[in-house]
Amino acid sequence: MLLWLIESKKIFIVIILFLLLILTFFFYVSPQKTTPFTDENGNILPNSVAEILNLNINGTPQRLLIRGKDINNPILLHLHGGPGTPDYAMIKEEKVNIEDVFTVCYWEQRGAGASFYEDLSKSSMNLKQIVNDGEKVTLYLLDRFKKDKIFLQGHSWGTIVGSFLAQKSPELFHAYIGIGQVGNNYQSEQTSYDYALAESKKAKYSEGIEVLEKMGRPPYKTDEEWQKNVGPQRTIMRRFENPNGETPKNLLDYYLIYILHREYSLSEKLKFNKGISFSSQNLWIECVKTNLIESIPTQKIPVYILQGKYDKHTCTAMAKAYYDTISAPFKKYIVFDNSAHDPHFTEFKKYKEIMQNQVLKKSK
Repeated sequence: MLLWLIESKKIFIVIILFLLLILTFFFYVSPQKTTPFTDENGNILPNSVAEILNLNINGTPQRLLIRGKDINNPILLHLHGGPGTPDYAMIKEEKVNIEDVFTVCYWEQRGAGASFYEDLSKSSMNLKQIVNDGEKVTLYLLDRFKKDKIFLQGHSWGTIVGSFLAQKSPELFHAYIGIGQVGNNYQSEQTSYDYALAESKKAKYSEGIEVLEKMGRPPYKTDEEWQKNVGPQRTIMRRFENPNGETPKNLLDYYLIYILHREYSLSEKLKFNKGISFSSQNLWIECVKTNLIESIPTQKIPVYILQGKYDKHTCTAMAKAYYDTISAPFKKYIVFDNSAHDPHFTEFKKYKEIMQNQVLKKSK
């Protein structure tokens, strides 16, 4: 009996030490710091910026990560997708680096990532409020870096925010760049569902067929059904979305990337999923019912739409329909032949060339 107690105590101590080791590791990889730009001798480049800010925007603290090798470069405001899914960790992981060409501001919208707070009012979670927040972020950047205008880039849900923001305050922007552009989202969801079911049947993927047939084809009768069905449908659809691309990352891959992301504190990492859930619950219905073809037929600034050929999140046919109908002083539609919803990741060299040699040069 005494021997058993001694051995149990040893096992308990080992477990405690192991847990402390894990906790120490997570604190180590969560310093809430971003890597500065340095020369070959390790000296910080004099005109560079690499900082994390918690800025009070319309009464709510929101996270800005600002990075650029030279603050004299043009400013780019990047609007993440989701709703509620900040993507700098993925941008860093995929080495999608245009910070030598632009000073980039990665803004985490209210309710998302480090901008999520337990006491955040649900009534403030709407598209109009987030567009107003984006305007305040833009004014801050203009004042901070002494610029007359900046560039505006949105991805997925961010193209909805970006389209309304560009329409509301065109005088603040050189151009708008939409990646994975939303058009008629209602119709896009139907197309996405049809594709997932057809490909599941073609591949004899019985589990996917069962799930999709049980939920049925959109539209759905209630907001709750919309929210419940989008996740499973996307998981199935992503298996088949890009026949020429890499195997899509699963949830475990994404979680690992965010767990090891140095720009978040440990507490911010622990609440990351809460921000995704909170934003989705309060914004997804407004997102899915957006029809930019009707809402925003005109922009007063140049418009660039960068679309993956195989995109079935924001379906390429709808993005092209939006492009065809929109009126702008200049517009350009560019297809990425080997990409789905993330062309700036999967074909980064082409994306950077477009940003540097087309978007920037056109604005000069």
